[in-house]
This record gives sequence, C-alpha cells and structure tokens, in this order.
Amino acid sequence: MKGDDGIFRTSPSLIPSTTQKMTNTTLDKAIAAVPAFMDRISLFTKKLRLAQYADGSIYDYRLKIAQAVFFFNKLFV
Repeated sequence: MKGDDGIFRTSPSLIPSTTQKMTNTTLDKAIAAVPAFMDRISLFTKKLRLAQYADGSIYDYRLKIAQAVFFFNKLFV
C-alpha cells in the first residue's frame, strides 16, 4: 500500500493486534500514569541532544527517570 507521500505503509490488517495495543515499555507506562510526563521527557531529551549526549546515555537517563515517575506516580520538580 503506497501513501500520498510515497512511503510504503503496512496495512493495519497485517499488524498483529497485540502490537497495536501494547504499552510495554517503562516510558509508556510512566506516560500513561502521569500524562504531563510526556512533555517533560520530550523537553529533557531535546536538551540532552542539543548538548550532544550519546544516545545510549539519553536512553539510560530516560529509563531511570521513567521508572521513578512510574513508581511514585507523580512528577518531581
């Protein structure tokens, strides 16, 4: 199936139903628990990328922050 922008897209009928509804990452769980966390983690990621941190470091920082937010179910100042 080809979209208007020339990119080939997978038909929704070919995607397993578990993939469409799965929120299995810690980051997804933290965002589901505290919706405002999405804006905060996006800003944090942008700042780290501008500071030229390594992708692995950014991933590790985001994971630990998401674990804390998910555990306590709140944002920290």
